[in-house]
Amino acid sequence: MKKKIVTLCILLSGLSHVYAERVKLMIENQSKSSAIEVPIHVDFDQSNRSLRIDFKKSIDCTVIVSGVDGIVYQQSISVKNYQSVRLDLKQYEEGDYEIVFYDTEGNVIDGSFYLNDNFKIYTHY
Repeated sequence: MKKKIVTLCILLSGLSHVYAERVKLMIENQSKSSAIEVPIHVDFDQSNRSLRIDFKKSIDCTVIVSGVDGIVYQQSISVKNYQSVRLDLKQYEEGDYEIVFYDTEGNVIDGSFYLNDNFKIYTHY
């Protein structure tokens, strides 16, 4: 019985670090080119309150993350190699957030996620 409890605890602690919600991205193509692939993959890790952006190909774009506190991240990115960007959102309020990518050809890719406060540590004195 003790072995089962220890195994369960190890599994549960491992799952809390592995879970990430995929942010569904939508494309609004303004350059009227044919169907394009989404060159970006975004995951939101609720337990660490971090957003991971993986670029699947070279791209020049502006990234804007906004929500309850207004714009929380805005950066022009020139990705020459496949790379990842991680954003720490621990300091921001609970609520709905949006991520938007604008590329140099006029394409817009956007998605949304919910930042949850349910895991804050509350102490009573």
